[in-house]
Amino acid sequence: MQGAKRLPFCYQRKINWTHNVKQFHRCSIQAFSAVGIVHNQAHTELNSQGSRKRGRPKKDNSSHGGKSHELSASIENLDSENGKQESAQGSSTFQRHLFQYRDDTANVFYEQFDSESEVSEALVKFVSELSKKSIDSHGWFTIALPGGSLVKLLKALVDDPSIDWMKWHVFWVDERVVPLNDNDSNFKLAMGMFLSRVKIPKNQVHHIKYGNDAKIVAKKYDQLMRGLVRRKILRLDSFNLFPQFDMILLGIGPDGHIASLFPNSLQLAEEREWVVAVLHSPKPPSERISMTLPCINAASHVCFAVVGSGKAEVIQRIMEKPALPGALPAQMVRPSNGVVYWFVDKAAAENLSVDAWGDPKKFPAMKYQDEKSR
Repeated sequence: MQGAKRLPFCYQRKINWTHNVKQFHRCSIQAFSAVGIVHNQAHTELNSQGSRKRGRPKKDNSSHGGKSHELSASIENLDSENGKQESAQGSSTFQRHLFQYRDDTANVFYEQFDSESEVSEALVKFVSELSKKSIDSHGWFTIALPGGSLVKLLKALVDDPSIDWMKWHVFWVDERVVPLNDNDSNFKLAMGMFLSRVKIPKNQVHHIKYGNDAKIVAKKYDQLMRGLVRRKILRLDSFNLFPQFDMILLGIGPDGHIASLFPNSLQLAEEREWVVAVLHSPKPPSERISMTLPCINAASHVCFAVVGSGKAEVIQRIMEKPALPGALPAQMVRPSNGVVYWFVDKAAAENLSVDAWGDPKKFPAMKYQDEKSR
């Protein structure tokens, strides 16, 4: 591709790893060759008469931390042909990455902001715009929220009068197996942050049914989601295998975990289930449920929000260094028919070398030969 820059995100390797839960288990995961490309071509813009003109994009100081973010232009056209989503170019402040895999492609966009408050402002605007487009397209907006304090970035949604809360369906990408009124409950945290202050019908806030057995809790949450597919509220992906959420919001742990999918865990190898039980989480509480990687990768939009200097080391590993499959679960998020957005503040991005991503001397393409399973 003429004028394209290669990103330092290349790996091709087949490995085995073991995981000890009372006894050793062995599984194998194939990671496909990945080549990241940043488009450095002239932007195509539409003038007021609808004709196209080509030229260099105008300099925009907001593209790396500015306060004005034209995010609506970066939300995919939900009505594009064959169900494939196309990102509007030209007016988006997101820097476009195209991660290409041997068997599929995933569009990845990265944007850096000066502060956590600007990340929150941009994310809220993005969610609001996507909510409108999803409701106009198919009648509902389905969103899966993360655990932890990340949901505080969405608090300002409460003040948006344009949102049709009656058409929202809220899920959790993972949950701790604790009572809903427990301080460790992701449901309780999200309700306290903003959900209790908006007019979403209670039966459209889909929390877990608490029980003492995490496997049963996971099974019931899976059944809840399948019931909503039958009611035409949740859509299925193009292969009719997994639910296609309009948006899944994710954070990253210091070890690169997402949801409750931890590095080198058996749950990362799950290929069929929508929801799995996590019985021995490396961080408390030990019992959880989590959506699986195929379920996350079936979403139309996956948004990462990363703030604070405490995430600087891990986001550098995720964005700039090839890892063995399973070592960094965040690297395995690559929707086959969707888009990934990274909302990152300046503190979290302090170790990144974004301007040098296209320099082959600093970031040479790294390819590994497949190893035979042993």
